[in-house]
Amino acid sequence: MKTEFDNTENEALNKTDVSSSASRFMENFFEDGEFYTDLEDFIYKVFDGEEEQVRELEEDAVFECKGSKLEPIIDFSSQWITERIDDDRFSENNSDDEYKKITKVLDENIDFKKITDLLPKLYYENYKDKFTITKQDLLDAL
Repeated sequence: MKTEFDNTENEALNKTDVSSSASRFMENFFEDGEFYTDLEDFIYKVFDGEEEQVRELEEDAVFECKGSKLEPIIDFSSQWITERIDDDRFSENNSDDEYKKITKVLDENIDFKKITDLLPKLYYENYKDKFTITKQDLLDAL
């Protein structure tokens, strides 16, 4: 799952850790495949911003969440380009050699890192950063 944002990411949000509280991961996270910019966004989207709905939750209510990582939409490379060439465009006998030549020409003439750095970035689920949001976390955010 992904969502679009072009701001920079605080590295502390991407540390690998399992936390019993959402306090370290309150920004740019996923819950059940949905993206939330922060806890207030979560409350607004899940509970329609209704404080009463939050208060009516079971005392032990827990939401399992995952952190996010800001990454370019694609990892632009010579391989990415050559993978998109139809097989019928290559000769039957020299396809490996032709592939290598194309890759070499592209690598020697294109600054792929520069292009990738300029591409839009999206937040993608980071499956290593798991944490929970408790009812108390939600109440504290109200």
